[in-house]
Amino acid sequence: MAKKIGTRHTIARVRNPDYSSQRDFMRNQLGFSMIVNPELEAANEIRRVLSFPSAVKVDTFSRGKVELAEFFVEDHSRLNGVELNQLHKITKTNILVCAVSHNEDVIIPDGNYAIKPGNHLYITGTHQDFI
Repeated sequence: MAKKIGTRHTIARVRNPDYSSQRDFMRNQLGFSMIVNPELEAANEIRRVLSFPSAVKVDTFSRGKVELAEFFVEDHSRLNGVELNQLHKITKTNILVCAVSHNEDVIIPDGNYAIKPGNHLYITGTHQDFI
């Protein structure tokens, strides 16, 4: 009904998991822009937090295909002194350190940047690369 009176977007909160298989019908036939299941979204957020216990913050993009995580480098971290161009050898993943912050300064590092205690590393990669 909201579409008929001119609203651009309509969002439906659908809590019953039985309707999950009917998302396409609800979008196409009923005209909803987005369908949200609050319990499922909460469960996904809990899973994400538990998947990255050492992360300060984790954001998901591209429908869960890409993660952006912030990690704080402790004094005793095995990454201390490691240059970013050597990070792949240690982690065995295809992650990218896209930014580093330290004492209010933020830089876009190159491969020669050496990780230091107190750094906040902003790392992006696929979900699989983070697990």
